[in-house]
Amino acid sequence: MPPPTLAIVGSITDALLDGANGVAISGTHAFVTAEGSDRLVAINISNPAAMTIAGSVTAASLNAPYGLAI
Repeated sequence: MPPPTLAIVGSITDALLDGANGVAISGTHAFVTAEGSDRLVAINISNPAAMTIAGSVTAASLNAPYGLAI
């Protein structure tokens, strides 16, 4: 049986995602660590063709975050 066909249906670009390196999915949100901006960013992925930044957080303890798990 051949593997399923994959296609890119959308993307998102924002300075908050500078150095993005880890992602975890929960429901309609993707949570991304961004090492360059020292942030954890939540992205609404309910419509993959029109994703939006739902929010982000930064703190001294998030200095160059790398990876995450939910």
